[in-house]
Amino acid sequence: MTLDNGSKQKLIRVFNPWNSEHWSNNPWADGSRKWTSKVKSQVRQDTGNDGVFWLSANDYLTNFGYTNWCEVR
Repeated sequence: MTLDNGSKQKLIRVFNPWNSEHWSNNPWADGSRKWTSKVKSQVRQDTGNDGVFWLSANDYLTNFGYTNWCEVR
């Protein structure tokens, strides 16, 4: 995505099946100031407590040792 200042940021959308998305050190948490109108228009960002949250690609690679993949229809 392109941020307001013109720089690029890779984000990964993560789904927690236990519908808990709290991670206190996440700079892309739902209430973050990083979610400007321009940024929101480029992704499906929802502020509900639905288990869906966003991480930068760097944070994802640093904090997750493996990934389970499933298709949700």
